[in-house]
Parts: sequence; structure tokens; C-alpha cells
Amino acid sequence: MEDIYFDQSLDNEQISNTLSETFPALTVFYWDFNNDMPEELDFDNTHHIFFNTGDGFGCEEFNFKISVYRTPDANHKEREFYLGKIFQISTK
Repeated sequence: MEDIYFDQSLDNEQISNTLSETFPALTVFYWDFNNDMPEELDFDNTHHIFFNTGDGFGCEEFNFKISVYRTPDANHKEREFYLGKIFQISTK
């Protein structure tokens, strides 16, 4: 799992597109845990990942968070930094 923090909100479509382009072998879903799980999301399929977002963390520089689930535990910190860089580039 990766948590990536930003100073601005990103929309779900932009997040989904960026994750899909960064990891083309994976299928990306959005699930906020409040609504029903996406029907296509298959927990038996190791190529399915999902993300959700949150805001209001009380710190202007890190007020928006993207959480990415079902990624490997190995190298998760490196992946957080990498994704942060990719999202920073994609928002410019």
C-alpha cells in the first residue's frame, strides 16, 4: 500500500489515468469504502489494484491523500516517492 500526499486535490479520473499509464500491466479501480465495491474488482486477480482519496489533514502542504491498495509490500516506500514525482509532473 502506498500513501501519497499533495497540497492540492486531484480528480479520480486523473488519478486512475496516471496509475494506469504508470503501471500498464495492472487494472486500476476507485473504491471509497463508502459505496459498493466495484463489480469488476477481483481480489483473486493480482493485477487488480484500487485507490481512494481523502482530504482535510490540517496541513496545507499535505492536505490531500491518495491511498493505493493491493500493491506489493516490497519497495513500497520507493514506489510512494516515485508516484509522488509522477503525479507532480502530471499536474503541471
